[in-house]
Amino acid sequence: MFKKINVCRNNIWKRKISTRPHVVYDDQTNGFLSVFPDIVDTIFKSKCFINNKQYKHHFLNVLEYTVMKEKRFRPPLLIETYKILEKPENLTKHNLQLMNILAWIPEIIQAYMNTEDDSMDQTDFRCDDVCWHKKDNVGLTSFRDCLYLYEVASLLLKKYFNKTPMYVPLTDLFHEMNQRLVIGQSLDWHWKVNEKLDFSKFNTHLFTTMGRNKGGFIIIETPFRASCILSNNYSKFLKVKNLIERITYVFQVDNDVLDVFQNGTAKIDAGENIRQGQCTWMAVEVLENGSENLKKVFKENYGRIGEEYENKIIRIYYEMGLFDKYIRYKKETLEYINDSVSKMNDQPLQEAILNLYKIMFL
Repeated sequence: MFKKINVCRNNIWKRKISTRPHVVYDDQTNGFLSVFPDIVDTIFKSKCFINNKQYKHHFLNVLEYTVMKEKRFRPPLLIETYKILEKPENLTKHNLQLMNILAWIPEIIQAYMNTEDDSMDQTDFRCDDVCWHKKDNVGLTSFRDCLYLYEVASLLLKKYFNKTPMYVPLTDLFHEMNQRLVIGQSLDWHWKVNEKLDFSKFNTHLFTTMGRNKGGFIIIETPFRASCILSNNYSKFLKVKNLIERITYVFQVDNDVLDVFQNGTAKIDAGENIRQGQCTWMAVEVLENGSENLKKVFKENYGRIGEEYENKIIRIYYEMGLFDKYIRYKKETLEYINDSVSKMNDQPLQEAILNLYKIMFL
């Protein structure tokens, strides 16, 4: 069982590009990356691309630029969970190939939604790269590109899984992933009226709903469920569904805190969520539990760009001891997970849950 709390996020499986030849990948990561050329080949052999060489070249750039991004959490979660839950005799070369292909599908769906969201928000950068819509000769045509990314995910699912019993449940899962992404992204605008923050809408319910749809379901539940479906263990997912939802919530809290703090100290580059006026866990804590004076200062400075405004918000977080409260909450969650896992009589399922927590938080 886990006995420590780590306040650093585990960022692994980074983008493999020629400008970083010094990066060394383990066998599992290489296995995942190695099927990408097969995926590209499958896409461009589809009937839509046979007589469209010009768009083929363009869409190859779309795939390589938007899908091959950093900070991947889903692939290792899906792949490692599958290997834990699958019967050893079924870990064949063919099934491992299907596993790696399946791990790319939520990455492509996520790339579609990120590209659309960046275009709507006119975001400049994502994962240390200029956003796709900011590239030369792209602009608002990025909306067409992102829509086809979603079609490509469906194409791959049909190509590799339509003759298997998991095709329908996987299709349902990825449709739900898309629906939740749309809802989560839409909620990003819920607390703004005419581009101004409406603090009356900042509350725990909104934060929880948005976090589950935009973050936790997409990053944690989708790959875990997919691995259960692929290994014919969907009933095991149903046994731990509530536990996984608890983990997805602490993931969103964790994500918000690490935007500002590193080991209890404000980061030098802290405050992207502050500048954007996001409905974060800390913002909700201030508005629901802060003094009237702190709430007044918060509303006057939150969502404004400028170091003086950001520093006032961070001082409020310090004064309310929000980092310490976060550590206590994370510790309580860890104890809850350990207690829940200890009561399971299914050793592979125990291992899968503990591995999930390790990937996301340790």
